[in-house]
Amino acid sequence: MGLHSSAMVACQRITSAMCYICKKSGYHVLNHLDDFVGVAPQAQAWRAYHFLGGLLFQLGLRELTTKATAPFTVVTCV
Repeated sequence: MGLHSSAMVACQRITSAMCYICKKSGYHVLNHLDDFVGVAPQAQAWRAYHFLGGLLFQLGLRELTTKATAPFTVVTCV
């Protein structure tokens, strides 16, 4: 059971496709609807962060810079 609207399904599919592209490029990204969480070794975190931002730009998707968070060593997901 759950809420299944076409807009939510479309959004999840787009972000899932982006996670697939990231995975094929060597970056691990989790998604839920329109949110992403990247997981990378500390030495690779900034490279992965910029890769996802560049991917959003290349695909013509707008990134809310107010929601974007720089890499952290500890992330809490609620």
